[in-house]
Amino acid sequence: MITGQVNDYGEAVIPIQMRDSDLTLEVVIDTGFQGADLLLPRSVIRQSGLVPAGRLTFRLANEQEAQFIYYDGEVMWHRGFKKVRILESDYSYLVSADLLAGSRICIDMAPGGTVTIDEIPAS
Repeated sequence: MITGQVNDYGEAVIPIQMRDSDLTLEVVIDTGFQGADLLLPRSVIRQSGLVPAGRLTFRLANEQEAQFIYYDGEVMWHRGFKKVRILESDYSYLVSADLLAGSRICIDMAPGGTVTIDEIPAS
């Protein structure tokens, strides 16, 4: 089980542990974000030692297209490390619906509320 909490801005936040790094990041759950697993600041990506793997183009909510540099990494997820695609941003710390696939999320939507993410057992 992954546990986090709702911050003072009403955002559901969980910790993410990067592999081969001492970094544990607080990321906001964004179920509207798809096409990669995480969106992290350039400074954090550099600190973790990841190497660019390419560029991806996305259509944003405002219908504009934007290109992002992406990185392949690994994070602790449920019972072990999982390979993830990480997009570079200027300042955002987001976890996407793609990484959350196969999980059950429970959020107590109040500042300080509990966030829990459980793996849905395979059928």
